[in-house]
Amino acid sequence: MKVHGMRLHKVLWVSVCLSLFHEGILGQGVIRLSNLGQNGISVSQPIFDGETGLPIAGPGFSAQLYWASQAPNSPSDLAATDSMTGFFAEPIGILVPSFGQVPAEPGTYWLQVRVWENSFGNSYEIASTQVGAKVGASNIFTAQTVLIGQDFPATLVEAGMESFSLMQVSSIPEPSSIILISFGGI
Repeated sequence: MKVHGMRLHKVLWVSVCLSLFHEGILGQGVIRLSNLGQNGISVSQPIFDGETGLPIAGPGFSAQLYWASQAPNSPSDLAATDSMTGFFAEPIGILVPSFGQVPAEPGTYWLQVRVWENSFGNSYEIASTQVGAKVGASNIFTAQTVLIGQDFPATLVEAGMESFSLMQVSSIPEPSSIILISFGGI
């Protein structure tokens, strides 16, 4: 039996929805955790190594979605979600697409993507306190999340995420900053 065009799209969409239901994502606001636009590479917002100028690649880096329900006064007002992804192996600075979940019902939220080098910790907060680690964060942008199964979520690029670069941490933050980071104050 052949499945063509729109029918294949519907079959894949139902499969994705069933998978998300199994993971407990249904009922929460979702966005596509992808820095590719609808038209692919030509409208993407790659992530770069700020020292070499080359796009980030491979399993050595992670990206995580951060969110706030109200306009943040600073990046420290954004909370980490459980939504994480990595990068394609090719040096193109593109995230492996996945669904990013905001732990709240669908709506408009302030979002940011933070990236770090895995060998320096299992989170952006830990890596950003390690001299030599490469870390970076996107601009803060607003995005409309949707209820999965009722609408197809936008990508980060369609929501307003811009290209950014990772920089190497050159000094350790003041001890008071480390304490604030560990309690979520920064």
